[in-house]
Amino acid sequence: MIAWALEKFFPGFESFYDFGVGTGSMLSRVRDRWPSVKLFGSDLSSDSLAIVAKRVPDAFLFRTNVDRIPFVSSFDVIGAFDVIEHLDDDVAALTALRRALKTGGGVAVTVPQHMILWSRLDDMRGHKRRYVGNGLARVVRDAGFEVLLDTSFMASLFLPQYVSRRFLSQNAGTELEAEYRLPAFVNSALKAILMAELATVRMGLRYPFGGMRMVIARNPHG
Repeated sequence: MIAWALEKFFPGFESFYDFGVGTGSMLSRVRDRWPSVKLFGSDLSSDSLAIVAKRVPDAFLFRTNVDRIPFVSSFDVIGAFDVIEHLDDDVAALTALRRALKTGGGVAVTVPQHMILWSRLDDMRGHKRRYVGNGLARVVRDAGFEVLLDTSFMASLFLPQYVSRRFLSQNAGTELEAEYRLPAFVNSALKAILMAELATVRMGLRYPFGGMRMVIARNPHG
């Protein structure tokens, strides 16, 4: 879904900065899909950056927090995937990212959604919040962006996720293990579900609920 959104709203982008790059999965996907795009990534974790350096050796990587990004008006697209829910001041963080964007450049933001899905796994991951309704879009606008797309995703999995987190999980550790060690057939089914959701989003449908929220926005400022 993110790749589709980047192609739709920012065709021909030449640079991509993954803020909070983690282990580099998104940066790797961008490289595979757009091999000529210049890649940048940052994280607070030196261990994560070491992993990314091996996984995406052509990326420019640096260690920083959001208020010390050493770039101004530099990037065509910035991604913040499952990042700002960890930060105390999400508006300030997105404002800092906007300053690093070129005029007309874009940001792609994903966050966990619905406090009803809050579980010990959120505590374990250090989440400050889950977003509700148009809350993410409001935060993005408050940071000075023009919102181009605002939709939930993983809507089809909302009920199973709720049941799992409310009634089946014993502790955060087993919940985390279950989330990352899904059988191959389950992963295949999840991929098929998400592809079906993408097809409906491409046709103009916007989901009001789902485990995740995505906003695509443009920096209108010079």
